[in-house]
Amino acid sequence: MRVRYRGVWMAFLAATLVVAGCASKPDTDDDNAFWSALRFTSAEVEQYESVSAMAASADLVVLGTIEEIGVGRTWGSQDPTDRLTTLALQVKIDGVLRGKPIDGVVDVVSVEREVMSLASDALGASVSNEGLTLNDGVVAAIPNGKAVWFLRLRDDEGTELVAAEVQFAGGRSYRLVNSMGLVTEAEGGSATTPVAEVTHFHDRAAELPEEWLFADITDLGFAQVVDAARVP
Repeated sequence: MRVRYRGVWMAFLAATLVVAGCASKPDTDDDNAFWSALRFTSAEVEQYESVSAMAASADLVVLGTIEEIGVGRTWGSQDPTDRLTTLALQVKIDGVLRGKPIDGVVDVVSVEREVMSLASDALGASVSNEGLTLNDGVVAAIPNGKAVWFLRLRDDEGTELVAAEVQFAGGRSYRLVNSMGLVTEAEGGSATTPVAEVTHFHDRAAELPEEWLFADITDLGFAQVVDAARVP
């Protein structure tokens, strides 16, 4: 399989809604609300045509569950309205499917995800043990189902304006390899990509790598995605 990279970083455009589920239980409004806060439209830096190709390229692939969330790092200027802050997801590792965690990572891996739907200076007050308080005041509960996380070790440490409020496992954080690098289980065992913009893929033939990848994920189903992500 071919793997192609675009030599540009993400051009963040807008936060949009997503419908997603989680492992071992049907889709819920809480899960949908939480994942939608982490979803945005962007140009994919890394593109893959299949689950196996994405897994082979990733630094680490785990089956995991979000244990807690916190405020990650902040980039931008001294103007508080000109900043971007990440949400730090502490993911309990239920199984390592491929790769080796960095030193210091035993049973939890830290994943940072940019949040475009909440103002940077409001994110701290939005994070709690219960979940993420959205702009409309609704608390989006942390999904409690297992997901497959295709991860890339972040190499931007030290570039942030403000350090994270949480301690990263092993002192480093990961990111998703791309927006379809998070796969959850929906009702009936189907697989979903809850932080990816995929709505327009349903009504057209697959022509681009991201469309081929989406087709591969949905054709396989969640259990088969887990198998495809494992070391052959």
